[in-house]
Amino acid sequence: MNRSLLLIALGPVQEFIEQARRTRDVWFGSWVLSHLSKKVAQTLPREDLIFPTGKSLDSSDKRLSYSNQILAIVPDAKTAIAQARAAFDQEINSFVAQLDALLKKDQQSIYKHYPEIDKPDQIKAQLVDLFEFQYAYVEFHLDQEYAQQRKKLYQLYTARKNTRNFSSITWEQTLPRHERELEFPRNQRKPTIRSNKSSLDGWRTFVTNGEKSGENLSAVDLLKRELKPHDIDTTYPEGLDDFPSTSHMASLAFAEHINQSPLAREGWDRYIRNLRKNNYPFSEYLPKGERFKKIALFPNTEEHERLFDGSIIFESRLGEDLNNTEENKQLLKVFRSYLSEFIAAYAKDKTPPSPYYAIIAADGDKMGDLIDSITDVQIHRDLSKAVTSFAQAAAQILEEKYQAAVIYAGGDDVLALLPLHTLLEATKKISDLFVEYMKPLAEQQGVSTPTLSVGVAIVHHLEALQDSLQLARKAEKIAKKPRNALVIILSKRNGSDKTIVGKWSTSFHKNLTALVDAHAQHIIPDGFIFELDELLKRFDFNLINDPAERQQTLTIIESETKRILKRKQTQHAGQALFLTDEIVTQLHNIIAYCAAHTSNTAKPDQYLRDFIAMNLVARELATVQALFEAAQSQGVPQ
Repeated sequence: MNRSLLLIALGPVQEFIEQARRTRDVWFGSWVLSHLSKKVAQTLPREDLIFPTGKSLDSSDKRLSYSNQILAIVPDAKTAIAQARAAFDQEINSFVAQLDALLKKDQQSIYKHYPEIDKPDQIKAQLVDLFEFQYAYVEFHLDQEYAQQRKKLYQLYTARKNTRNFSSITWEQTLPRHERELEFPRNQRKPTIRSNKSSLDGWRTFVTNGEKSGENLSAVDLLKRELKPHDIDTTYPEGLDDFPSTSHMASLAFAEHINQSPLAREGWDRYIRNLRKNNYPFSEYLPKGERFKKIALFPNTEEHERLFDGSIIFESRLGEDLNNTEENKQLLKVFRSYLSEFIAAYAKDKTPPSPYYAIIAADGDKMGDLIDSITDVQIHRDLSKAVTSFAQAAAQILEEKYQAAVIYAGGDDVLALLPLHTLLEATKKISDLFVEYMKPLAEQQGVSTPTLSVGVAIVHHLEALQDSLQLARKAEKIAKKPRNALVIILSKRNGSDKTIVGKWSTSFHKNLTALVDAHAQHIIPDGFIFELDELLKRFDFNLINDPAERQQTLTIIESETKRILKRKQTQHAGQALFLTDEIVTQLHNIIAYCAAHTSNTAKPDQYLRDFIAMNLVARELATVQALFEAAQSQGVPQ
């Protein structure tokens, strides 16, 4: 029987998904690619599929994402490719038709901007040019040849990727139609109208202005902004067509704190009534539906209305849609006074909510080793089932237990937004979960169990989303070097980025959690970290070449560190307290851990810099955890 092993790959992936200004852009871009993969996979017989599994295509879980690669054994490769390509093209044409119809209904249609340019053609050309459909296949006669032929298949696919088709773009409009049709003498240069570019990707021709000032949108950007999942897939729930904002994710710890107090809830209702009384232009709400009920923490005082997005508790975002008039400036002062009164009355220590949230990007380690060990098709299908089950379980537990908003969960990849107060526990949970799903098959194959590396970017909610996503990817890439690791990059607006790295198999996570607890309970005085940092600045090991002198200098630094710890005090109930022996010992143990796992062995004092970075990250996480902590005395009287 003639059969072929077929691989179909769709794209682009990260560059398409992460060209975004809003979380909705990222999520919907991811959803569109997942939808295309599902539609292409559905053209193949279920029993022929290897990845994804045929059963997963029937899943009703809307959190589940589908990988851009589809692997199957087919009786006729050319027929299968033709059917898959037809389904792919049909979906792209559907996107174009729906977007065109939607824009024609809009009274503020894009066609008013350049009526002389055939925008519908440009929209279609940009979308058709965007998506990629690539494939490779090899003959597959005997099941015993599976591993060998699979290896050959991926070699062919890699070659295909490296020799992709390049052609001139068809959607760049440099002249109005009537000028393009004019004949020009050979010695006369045609006039050129320079096209404005999309403000999201910086190179596609923009076809309309965005809602925000200075925002230019291409057809690709419009696809992310205007279409809804239900328009494309009628099985997708209506109303679930938006995504929580970065501001909302940063606000969740504060919201939890407010919801613990009936008086604070009354204060919230009063704040909203005051805004309404002055005709505040509410514009951001949480998506409807059950999926985000765990983060629906800002109730609306009007019945049957959507719940508020957390952006209205940040002064920097309050009234951002108001026109810059004198009247609106006065209104904005009124709105901010209501917010200030609310925070002063009900926030812990009258402190405004933390403006920081986390993006996590996770990816499996040593999956290639496990796949290479597979010589049987059915075992590969078992692996596909295992990674699909992991993705479903991870997405569900992240959203239902840890208040996450999952952008993508498919195969061994996860991309999600999280509030800071659930971050450490959530990352540990999905790491353990991945090992749990991979371990049985790895033991069966006699290879080491794949692990999960997790990259985290802690970023300001107003930071450019594209930059924040790239930082999370950078953290993930760093984590993949040692593998089985957690990497956190803290990016503060008022300082340089701090990066900490630790393997799940060490005490890194436990030590970091202990530091967060200590800072949340104000056991560790802030001055200790900054005094240690100042101490290290006094010594430059690059100027010390003699090994004995370097060791002597390090001994001095270590002795001074112990002295700083011994004399440091913390405040509790107005009383100055020295650190207990137990806390000092705990800190020394964490310093010893950093010394044993230094991020740069070439620098003798690097482990102390790692310790400082751990504390700075812990302090940031502690600012939100402190909302749920009762202060505890952890010292001895002076």
